[in-house]
Amino acid sequence: MFRRFHIVLVAIVSATLAGFSCGSPSLVQAQDKKTKIASENLLPATTKAWFSVPDGDLLKQQFEKTQFGKLTQDEELKPFIDSIREQVKGWINQKNVRLGLRIEDLKGVRSGEFCLAGILPDQEDDEKIGRGSHGMVLLVDVSETEEQARKLLSKIDKEMVEQGATREEMEDVNGVAVFRWKLKQPPNSLRKNRLAFQAIAGGWMVASDNEDIFRDVIGRAVDVDAIVADETLASTAPFQNVHDETKTKGIDDNHVRWFIDPFGYLKLAQAIADEEQEFRQRRDDWATTLKKLGFGAFQGIGGVVDFATYDHEVLIRTFVYAPRTGDERDSRVFGLVDFRNRNGASFEPPSFVPYDSAAYFTGVWNMTSAIKNVGDVVDAFLQEEGLFEQMLVSFKTDMKIDLHEVVDSFDDQLFVVSEKYESETGEINEESERVLIALKLKDKPDAAIDAFRKNLIGPATVSKIGEIEVLEIDTTAEDPDLADLDDPFDDSFDDLDLDSDDEEEAPKEFSLFEKRYIASVEGYLLIANRREYLEKILGLKQTTELQDCDDYREIAKALGKLSEKNLVSFQQFGRIDRAIKTNYEMLRKGKMGSSKTVLARVLNRMMMSETDAENRKQQIDGSKLPADFDKHVAPYFGPMGWVMETAENGWLITGIVLKKNSLNRMVKKGEEKDKKTPRR
Repeated sequence: MFRRFHIVLVAIVSATLAGFSCGSPSLVQAQDKKTKIASENLLPATTKAWFSVPDGDLLKQQFEKTQFGKLTQDEELKPFIDSIREQVKGWINQKNVRLGLRIEDLKGVRSGEFCLAGILPDQEDDEKIGRGSHGMVLLVDVSETEEQARKLLSKIDKEMVEQGATREEMEDVNGVAVFRWKLKQPPNSLRKNRLAFQAIAGGWMVASDNEDIFRDVIGRAVDVDAIVADETLASTAPFQNVHDETKTKGIDDNHVRWFIDPFGYLKLAQAIADEEQEFRQRRDDWATTLKKLGFGAFQGIGGVVDFATYDHEVLIRTFVYAPRTGDERDSRVFGLVDFRNRNGASFEPPSFVPYDSAAYFTGVWNMTSAIKNVGDVVDAFLQEEGLFEQMLVSFKTDMKIDLHEVVDSFDDQLFVVSEKYESETGEINEESERVLIALKLKDKPDAAIDAFRKNLIGPATVSKIGEIEVLEIDTTAEDPDLADLDDPFDDSFDDLDLDSDDEEEAPKEFSLFEKRYIASVEGYLLIANRREYLEKILGLKQTTELQDCDDYREIAKALGKLSEKNLVSFQQFGRIDRAIKTNYEMLRKGKMGSSKTVLARVLNRMMMSETDAENRKQQIDGSKLPADFDKHVAPYFGPMGWVMETAENGWLITGIVLKKNSLNRMVKKGEEKDKKTPRR
C-alpha cells in the first residue's frame, strides 16, 4: 500500500538530480526565496505526509559535489544510472502522479521550492475513511517563471485530451483560473470519478486530485495575510518538534526536508490502495489497533538531508517525536522500547570484532522490560487475549524454558558485525555475506544456550571449534524431536472430514539466517550465519583493532560533534564499499531473487508471497553494471555511520557519510601487520 507514495518521492528526487533545472538563481532571486512563504504554511494541519525540496538547483549543485554525484556521471556506470532514471520516471508517469502532471513537465518552470504532500482529514480511530476525502497536492514555486508555467498548462491541456481525459468547466477559485479534468477511469477502480485540478496562484503551480483540498491550498496561496497559522502543517506540535530537533548548527538551508504522521500516513496509504481494488477488501486496521495499545504516542517522524556540508558527503538528521503523555499505556509502550543506556555501556568494538569488518553496530535495549510489556501487543495481533501468557506457560511446562529467565540472562547490549566474503578465486555468490550477532550475557549463559537448543525452529546438533562448543541449528530442516510435540494453540480440525487436496501449502517460516551457529564465549552469546565466520571470530589473531582504524576514528569523531555521548543508545559504523559488494554482484548477475544476504531475504519476503519469496524475479536489470566493482564503484563510497540519541520526547538519529580518501588505507595497513599475536 505504500509503494505509490514512495515511488512519487523517489521520482521527484531523481528528476531534480537528473538535471531538471532552470539555471542557477541570481542573488536577488535567492534573497526572495528566503522570504517567500514555505509550503508547510500553505498546507492544512491534516497533512499526513510531506516531502519538500526548498531549492532544486541548490540540491543538484550540492549533490554533484559529492562522490555520489560523481558516480552518476561515471562513464562506466552511466548506462545503468540512466536506465534506473528512466525506469523511475516511467513508473511515475504511468501513475500520472494522480495529478495530471509528469516529471518532464516540471522542467523549465521550477524557480524555487517544490513539495508533494498527502492529506487526510482527522478521524476517530474506528471511523471509516470516506471515499474521496483524502488527496495529494503538488506545489511548485514558479514565482520567477509564471509565463513558462502558463505555457505548460496549455501544453498539458492538449496532452490530457490525448490521454482520454475530459476537461470540465469550473468557476474561478479565489479569482484564480482553474483547470479541472475528469481522468480516464482505470479498469476495476473503486473510485468513480478521478479528477485532477491545476492552477497557478500566488506564484505557485498547484495540482491536486481533491477539490476541497485544492480550494483550501489555493486560498492560502493567493492571500497569505489571511492564513490562520493554527490551521497549517507548520503549526502542529509534531512538525514543530521534528523541525526544531533536526536543526544543525551553521546550516540554515536544508537540501531536502520531510515529515510523516505515522498513523495518518498508514490510513492515507490504505485509502489510496483501496481505490485500486475492484471490490473493497476487508482488512485488519492495524493502525487503530496499535493506537489503542498506546503506540499513538509516536506522533511524527521527519528530518532533513544535506549534501556536501562541512566535511560530510551526506548529513541526515531524523527525529521520531514520541512525547510521554502520562497515559497508563505510556509505561507499556515506552517499556517496550526502552533504549536508555542505563548501565553506561561502552560503544567501542569488543575484542571479537575484526578490524576489516564491513559494518559494526551496537546498541542498548532493556530486553527484560520489553518482554514484560510485549504481551498485549502479541495478543492484539494474534487477536486472542491472554495468548502470550499461555505461550510462556507452555514453554515453561512443555519445553522447560522460562523465557523471562532466559531474557534476564542477557545484558542490555547487543552487537552486529558483518563482512563480505570472496572465495579463493575471488568469486562472490548468493551465500557470500557473513553476519554475526552477539548478545552480552550476565551470569546465566547456560539458560540462553538451552533456549536456542530447544525453542528455535530446526534441528540442532553440537560440535566444537577448538575447545568451544558450538550449537548448529538448521531452520530449513525438520526437527524429529519436535515432530510429536502437541501444540497447545493448534486450532486444527482433525475431527472434520476435509479433503486434504484442498489444503494450501503452509508458508515457510521466515528467518534472516537459514542456519545458525551459536557459541558462548567470554561473556557473549555469538550467533553467526556461517560456520567459517564463527571460526574466524573464535580464532581471531590480529594486532590492529577496528577502533584503531583511521576511518572508524574519523566517523566516531564526526558523530561525536553532532551528538551527546551520554544520550546515545545505538551506534553504527560501516564501510559502504565492502558492505554493498555482495548485493552489487548479485544485482549485476540478476540473482537478487535467490540471494541469501539479509537484504535480499528481506526484499524477497516484502515483495512476494510467503510461499514464493525465494523465487522472486529480480525487478531491476543490473546487466549494465560494470564487472569490476573495485575499480569503477568502490572508489565512490567512503565510510559512514550513525547514532541514535534517546531524548525526553523521542529519538534523534544522526547519520553521516565521509569522503573516501587516504584515510581508508587502514585496512591495507592492518593486513600488512603481524597477526601472530592472539587476542585470547
